[in-house]
Amino acid sequence: SEGAGQLFGLPVAELAATAQRLLWLFPYDQAGAIRRALEQSARDLAPWQLDAFFQPPGGGRRWVRFNAIPEALPEGAILWDGIAMDITLAKEAEHRLRFTQYAVDHMRDAVAFLTADGDRIYVNDEKCRLTGYERAELVGSKIWTTLSSLTPARYQELWALVKQRGTHLFETALLNKSGHTVPVEVGLSHIDFSGREIVFAIVRDITARKAAEQALRESEERLRLALDAGTMG
Repeated sequence: SEGAGQLFGLPVAELAATAQRLLWLFPYDQAGAIRRALEQSARDLAPWQLDAFFQPPGGGRRWVRFNAIPEALPEGAILWDGIAMDITLAKEAEHRLRFTQYAVDHMRDAVAFLTADGDRIYVNDEKCRLTGYERAELVGSKIWTTLSSLTPARYQELWALVKQRGTHLFETALLNKSGHTVPVEVGLSHIDFSGREIVFAIVRDITARKAAEQALRESEERLRLALDAGTMG
């Protein structure tokens, strides 16, 4: 059809002449997957469904979804009746989503998505490592179970503040599964996606920073005492 010619970037006459011309557009592994799926469909007389990518004559990469029903002809041949849909935009959106998910999952800082009630609906790998809890233990639990300065009432105040301002940053202590506390910096951001509101929380371990600040204070105090002693002498 004319639609197929536009999708694959080839004259309709070329597409109709031989299926091999179409397969030339597909990388070797994709063409092989198409052949195997067609052979399976022909053996079972089952619907043929497959997503594959190809390079049109003009360059670039495009994704197509095949859906067809096989029909056994009297002479023994198989005829497929179906459609080929351009799903490039959907595949690109899917790829961006997978990339974003991977990036957040593997961030060096702990991440959690929170509801207005304080429930965690997502945590990343670092959040599990920092708290010592498994993901299944954290998802569905309340944020104040690990942030010692938070209470249900205080969280509601923070939710209202972040919703109004967009972001908020504060320091607190995180209580991990072993019962130890870790100094952390918490950054909150309000997100409204299609009417669904969440708070995106980034929790950063600041143990090293706090230790450096304490060492600096102690050094300054020793210097002050030394100067005071010198003045008195």
